[in-house]
Amino acid sequence: MINFKICKRCEHCNYLAPELDEDSGEVIVAPSVVCKLKGFDMLLMNEEPPEECPFLLDHILSMDNAPPELIDKLSGKVSLER
Repeated sequence: MINFKICKRCEHCNYLAPELDEDSGEVIVAPSVVCKLKGFDMLLMNEEPPEECPFLLDHILSMDNAPPELIDKLSGKVSLER
């Protein structure tokens, strides 16, 4: 999983902030990062950083205890449960 705080300080990444609905405060465009190491692919929080990432261990350690529900929500995953 990706920790965007780490990506913000990486020379290979361009962080794209989330967009929120003004009325509900819900995320309408998920936060992401464009990573040069992944061929300029857009990565969401629930994806894995590239093996070549200079901060790979930092990503792993910082996201190890993150609740999956939070990660899914911030990544824009739609829950099918109601």
